[in-house]
Order: sequence, then structure tokens, then C-alpha cells
Amino acid sequence: MLTGALRFAVFRDTKDYDALTVETIGRAIGRVTVPKLKTRVYVDALSKAKRREYAQLLRQKGIQTDEVRGIERDESNALIRLADAIAGFVRDALETEDGEERKLYEQALKKGQLIHLK
Repeated sequence: MLTGALRFAVFRDTKDYDALTVETIGRAIGRVTVPKLKTRVYVDALSKAKRREYAQLLRQKGIQTDEVRGIERDESNALIRLADAIAGFVRDALETEDGEERKLYEQALKKGQLIHLK
């Protein structure tokens, strides 16, 4: 069910969190080809001002969103918890050459369970 739906990007040596988050969201949504797709974007701890900014930046990339929403408490949203878990898993897998996480990561990529947005 989630095959092809779990997407991530890796950026190194940068602190431009907002721009990279918008870039990743744009890449992920831009690759989905579903007619009349309703797109809701959830971002951990996103202020109201930043919601408008993210929506505007995504529109500039040609991505239409129905809603850009900030989640105040990540533990109250299962999708944010899933995203945090995937981020931690990918980080651990990339930091090791031959551990169990790396094997699972490689298998997930090969099977299309995780999509690396490059």
C-alpha cells in the first residue's frame, strides 16, 4: 500500500531548512501523476506565517496545494511520527556501511518502498 509513497531527500552541509523542505515537498508532489489530486502538506512545528510562505513557494514551483498545515505537537500526528521515523532510519542507514539498517534501506529502495528524491 505504501510502495512508492514514502519519499525522502538528503542534503548535506546546509542549514537552509525552509528552502530545502519546500524543495523536497515540491519534488515529492511533482512526481505524483494523479488527476484531481488533493494535496495536503503537513510540516512539523510550522507557524501560520510560514504556512503561507510554504504555500506561495510551492505555487511558484507549479504545485497546487489544498492546505499547508503546521503540526504543533508531533506526537499527536501519526504521519509526522512516520516521517520522523523514516528520517531517522535513513540517517542511520547512510551513516553505516554494512549494518542491518543499511541492508533494510537498500532492500526498501530496490523494492520501491522508499523513493530517494535526487
